[in-house]
Amino acid sequence: MSEESTGKKEANEQPVEKAVEEIEDLEESVDEPPEKSVPKSKKRSFIGSKSTHLTKKELKELQKNLEETRERIKQLEKQLAEQSAKADENYDNYLRLHAETENFRKRIQREVAESIKYATESLIIEILPALNNFETALLAAEKIPETKNFAIGMEMILKQLMDALKAKGVEQIVPEHEAFDPKLHSAVEKIETNEYTEDHIVEVIQKGFKLHDRVVQPASVKVAVPLAGSEAKEKTTAHKEDNSQKIPVEDPDELNKGKKEK
Repeated sequence: MSEESTGKKEANEQPVEKAVEEIEDLEESVDEPPEKSVPKSKKRSFIGSKSTHLTKKELKELQKNLEETRERIKQLEKQLAEQSAKADENYDNYLRLHAETENFRKRIQREVAESIKYATESLIIEILPALNNFETALLAAEKIPETKNFAIGMEMILKQLMDALKAKGVEQIVPEHEAFDPKLHSAVEKIETNEYTEDHIVEVIQKGFKLHDRVVQPASVKVAVPLAGSEAKEKTTAHKEDNSQKIPVEDPDELNKGKKEK
């Protein structure tokens, strides 16, 4: 190796040795070791610099800045937790409002559909009295021979009218001999009879009408009830039969035999 290269090597090693000595002096000049307060990258930056010493005041300032930074991090973490909780609350509110909005939309759609479905209800209710009178007049005309042919023509017109109403969802309620249903029928008279089952319809006075599944006019009917006293009579008969079964009947031969023995 030439003398020139050796000289260059020694010249390069001198600044390094000097920087190491300065770092050792820095470690002795402070209470805490530099490794705990000064990063290695900072220590390297001292090499070759003119001023490599940190005073106690500068070290305390660094520690103060570090504590402030830590405190600031704690505050930011607290704010982050608060904002996260608030975000969760806002999301829950959003879900609730979304569900309420969806329910409101469905309810509006259902109400609109029902309004369209029963839009003709008021008109049909106004027409029904005239329709009832028309049927009553037709029945009376059919019983008179002179107006029988006229009644046939009126019956055809009535059928056309009923077909038009049926196309709009109107149905007749004709409960012949069915069980009485207060939702569909209106009892105008009670008939005492044993020919029909109790609470069954004996006669339809006036037909009823439904618009889809909604009753717009209940059927006027006569309802069967048991004959007065028949129920009590049945109970009395049953009571007599029970008593006759409970009372023992003695044999006449046995009675005569007992008398002879005495």
